[in-house]
Amino acid sequence: MQRQTTIIENSMIWCGAGISIAEILTGTYLAPLGFTKGIAVIILGHIIGCFLLFLAGIIGGQQRLSSMNAAKISFGQNGSKFFALLNVLQLIGWTGIMIYDGALAANGVWHLNQALWVILIGTLIIGWLLVGVRHLYYLNLATISTLLILSGLLCAAIFTHHSTSSPTGTLSWAQGMELVIAMPLSWLPLISDYTSVAQRPVPTSGISAVVYGLTSCWMAFIGLGAAILTHDINIATIILRAGLGIAGLFIIMVLYPVKFTH
Repeated sequence: MQRQTTIIENSMIWCGAGISIAEILTGTYLAPLGFTKGIAVIILGHIIGCFLLFLAGIIGGQQRLSSMNAAKISFGQNGSKFFALLNVLQLIGWTGIMIYDGALAANGVWHLNQALWVILIGTLIIGWLLVGVRHLYYLNLATISTLLILSGLLCAAIFTHHSTSSPTGTLSWAQGMELVIAMPLSWLPLISDYTSVAQRPVPTSGISAVVYGLTSCWMAFIGLGAAILTHDINIATIILRAGLGIAGLFIIMVLYPVKFTH
């Protein structure tokens, strides 16, 4: 019988999911809205997206079914296979994009061969996965603590700078909402994989959605503030202008591989 997970364990998993450069980059794209409107879009978009994430978690948790097995309820055996295939394709594509973006950002901070960064990040991902299978709880505790500290340093470095210039570019409110809502929705195919083995499925679904929403909002706030300050959406440029240097490189190398232990 599979061991049931606690609310704290699930909270750490979704905290790690929310602390991501992908969320920071999403925040940078909202800079044309300005700081006040950007903050409003981030908060409202996460409320909508995380509410749907919560509902998906409840379905899998109450039925004790993984996400793909839960799809059989509405779409049947053959329909669920179609969505499972789409999920595999999404995960392959997401992994490739994340590795590419991580290598691009790392190479911007420390100029080596970009292909070497791709290999290094890919190797770290495999290492995280192998360690995480056996020591998931302690791995999450250590990495999430490290990520919180590093993210706090990045946040402080960005928001202690001040810029009086206006944001450039054009972005409508609706486009901004679409970008933000897409972040929690991207986790929709996975949340039931965790809530289905939770000791208390409904509270776990709620806490998971709230923890992810708060940490993801925090990352988006960092990205928004950084883009308005630097007028750049390149994460490497943002890290360098924030004065983090090698520490920023470490942020990239921890943030990207740890995403795939979940």
